[in-house]
Amino acid sequence: MLWYDGLMHGVNIANLPNVVLKFRMTEALFKKRRNGWVLQKTIGRTDCKSTKTLHYGHTADLFAYAMFCLLIAPAWVKKIAYKIFR
Repeated sequence: MLWYDGLMHGVNIANLPNVVLKFRMTEALFKKRRNGWVLQKTIGRTDCKSTKTLHYGHTADLFAYAMFCLLIAPAWVKKIAYKIFR
């Protein structure tokens, strides 16, 4: 929760404008990617706490729910999602 603590103390966080990491997308990427119920329970707790504390609203709740569904989905669903939303 390092990013959460930073936001609570006024740190500005932004994306970098340049690509700094390139990697190949292989079949193993979708099967070995972070997933599982234990991880999702931890992320879910963090998302709920941060959206309430930082007052992000219902859009953030919807995004967190969508990410939960995607991360517990089978590898073939992730592969399609990456192709569509990339």
